[in-house]
Order: sequence, then structure tokens, then C-alpha cells
Amino acid sequence: MISNPVLKKELLLRLRWRQPTPARIGVLLAVLAVTGLIYWSVFSAVLSSTGVNNGHDAWQLVMGAQFVLILLVTPAITANAITREKEQQTWEMLIFTRLLPGEIILGKLLARMATVLLIMALFLPISLFAWAHTDHQGLEAGSYVTMGQFVLVYVATLISATFFAAFGLFMSWLLQRTLYALMLSYTFIIGFLCIGTTLISAVGVYLTQDSSIMDHFPLMWVNPIMILFYALNLGSSNLQYYLIYGILIYAVATLLMLWRMITGFRRYAYE
Repeated sequence: MISNPVLKKELLLRLRWRQPTPARIGVLLAVLAVTGLIYWSVFSAVLSSTGVNNGHDAWQLVMGAQFVLILLVTPAITANAITREKEQQTWEMLIFTRLLPGEIILGKLLARMATVLLIMALFLPISLFAWAHTDHQGLEAGSYVTMGQFVLVYVATLISATFFAAFGLFMSWLLQRTLYALMLSYTFIIGFLCIGTTLISAVGVYLTQDSSIMDHFPLMWVNPIMILFYALNLGSSNLQYYLIYGILIYAVATLLMLWRMITGFRRYAYE
């Protein structure tokens, strides 16, 4: 996979800035300013307070901000992966090369996942700092965070990000225009998974008068915000099961979309 020419090409294109030098400096300063603000806010909040839950709250805030940022960014970086090739009329040249369908699809997906990994790398030091100031022995309720939970939150975030990226790529493979792929990607991920599942579950709560339905209703297992909630609050064994259900659904859906793109790709690659 490292020698995949599509992966190399996509990475070079993403790393090669064609903007003028002032634009590059402006983007770099904006990224440094936002990152610096987050770091300064967390450092000052943790170090200036003596509350037992302070580190735990800061850790949840950092992981939540990272997850939401990935949720908003990831569909956009993959929704143009194939539609751009179609719009620039380079798609036919690509599919008639000797590259296998899996090399093309996985190369485009992995190249764009590099942006997600960069975001996670930027948040890793501050999340480790906040986690280091949490309770690791379970002595205080509400401040108990183990290394296992820390790793599990990152695993859940990575699996969710891969699903978001794969869905954007699937829309890009399915449609002919980048705008349509973007619209459908965000409509499904934000409109249905985040908002639609919540509204449907809220109707279920109203009809049944059972507030706990928001936790165990199957639709909420695929709600990205609830997956983050499950990962950050594993004090209940039920939440562990709901988290497992959610990430399994995401993993299976990702594999199915990749399988469909690769197998459906063959008729174009070999005819």
C-alpha cells in the first residue's frame, strides 16, 4: 500500500500548496492561533483550578472538540475525491491504467485520512496533558479515566472518522458532481445521523414517557454524538455495549461501502 501510486499522488497534491506565500502564511497563522488558543485555554483551566473533576472535564472537552472538528471536516475532504476526476475529465484515464480498483479507491481514502490523522496528532499532546490530571484509580466518581478508556475514545474516533470519510468517498463515486456529493454527505451525516436520529428518538421518549430510550434506542447507536458520549462515559456497563454496537455498525458499513466501490469499479476498469 505504501508503494501505491494513487496514494503517493494524492499525498503530494495535498501537501503541495499552490497558493501565494502570503496565503500560506495566513493559513499557517490561523491554524497556529486556533491550536494555541485551545492549548492555552486547557492549560490555564487545569493548572489554575484545584477541583477534583477539573482534569476530567478538560479531557472530555478536548476529546469532544476533536471529534466535532473531525465530524465537520472529514466528509468535505473525501466528497471530491472522484467527482473532481470526473469534472476534470481525468477519470477515464485513471480507470484504464493497470492499477487495481482497490489501489485506486484505498489510495484516495488513505490519502485523505492523513488530514484526520493530522488533526488527531495536533490534539494528542493536550489530550494527554488533560488525561494526566484525571483520576486513574477510580477514587472520585466523575473523574475516573483509565488508559484503556483513553485509548478506546481514540479508537472510536478513528473508526467514526473512517466511516465519515468512506461515506463521502462513496457519494463521490456514486455521483457526477462534487456539490451533490457534498450536499448528500452532510445531509446524511449531520442531517440524519446527528439530528434525525435524535428527533426520532425524542418522539419515542414522548410517546413512551421513558427518558432512558435516548440511551438504548437502536437508532441512537449510530448517532455520532452519542457514540462520543458512550466513549466518554463508560461508568455504566450498558454504555459499553451501546458503544460496541455503534462502532461495529460503522466498521461494517465502511467495509460494505468499500466493497461496493471496488466490485462496482471493475466493469469500468476491465471492459
